[in-house]
Amino acid sequence: TDWLNSILAMKRLNMIEYPVEVIKTVQSQDASAIEYVVESKLTLYKPVTTNLNSNGSNYNLYKPDKEYIYTSRTPKSSFNEVNLSSPTSGYYSGYYLNNSFDYYDLFGNVVQISNPNNSLIKSYVWSYQYQYPVVEAINCTRSQLESAFTTNGVNLNDFEKRSLLSNEDITNLLKINSTLPSSLMKIYTYKPLI
Repeated sequence: TDWLNSILAMKRLNMIEYPVEVIKTVQSQDASAIEYVVESKLTLYKPVTTNLNSNGSNYNLYKPDKEYIYTSRTPKSSFNEVNLSSPTSGYYSGYYLNNSFDYYDLFGNVVQISNPNNSLIKSYVWSYQYQYPVVEAINCTRSQLESAFTTNGVNLNDFEKRSLLSNEDITNLLKINSTLPSSLMKIYTYKPLI
């Protein structure tokens, strides 16, 4: 499976700081001392092609693809953890999809996240030379956000390359916000070296 291949590739690259499965348990108070699972989060990864290589060539980063959650009001004593040595075992069937990391830019920044449970979509615009998020648009797809930039005469690629945002840039973001009436748009600015 693709998710397993990504995890195994990350393991070969010694990318051990990225959790795949985090499980929270409680221990019974009786003599059996059985551990019960009360919550778990599973993150599956995918290769994302970027152009961060210093020689200008593309290479893959491994970024979150899907985030699954398991929660229970009744602690569960039998729980199938992800088993990388037995790939056919898969992962626990009680998980539900919480977030899907739909799109990334060429610098490995997430630009759209969706949640199928509540149909919520969040889109992002990065700037300061692709280092920081400057727009979070809730209830707005990335393509709608790109279209709003174009409609308002703002070149998104140039905007994301800027090292600082000017007052004109902030004014343009406010105009873009007004063209997305069904979305909540949060705008962030940063002060360098502070």
